[in-house]
Amino acid sequence: AAVLAAQIDKLKKLRAERDQAATDAALEALTAGARGNANLLELAVQAARAKATVGEISDALEAAFGRHVATVKTVSGVYGKEAGNDPKVARARDMVATFVENDGGPPRILIAKLGQDGHDRGQ
Repeated sequence: AAVLAAQIDKLKKLRAERDQAATDAALEALTAGARGNANLLELAVQAARAKATVGEISDALEAAFGRHVATVKTVSGVYGKEAGNDPKVARARDMVATFVENDGGPPRILIAKLGQDGHDRGQ
C-alpha cells in the first residue's frame, strides 16, 4: 500500500509540475501520428519529454489503434503424432477413454502463466 501511495504522489507531483497544454499537444500529436504514417517512437519520446505518463501515452495510441483483444486458440493432438505407438501413450489414452466413460467428459487442465508484456507462451 505504501508503494502505491508513493506512486500516486509521484504522479500528482508530475502533473502539477508539467505544462498541461504542452503535454496535451504532444499526446494529440501522437494520436494523429498513429492515425497516419508518422514515427511513433519519436512522437512517444516527445510526449514523455512533455511529462506525459506511460499510461497517457498508451491511451493516446489506443485512441488511434483501439485496444488489443486476444483470441484464445486451443490446440490439441500436437504431440500425439510424435508419440507414435509408444505403449505408455497407449495406456494414457486408454485411461482417458475410461475417464470419459466414467465422468461423461474428458479430463481438463488449465495451465496459465501471466505475461502482461506479451511473454505468456511456453507454459
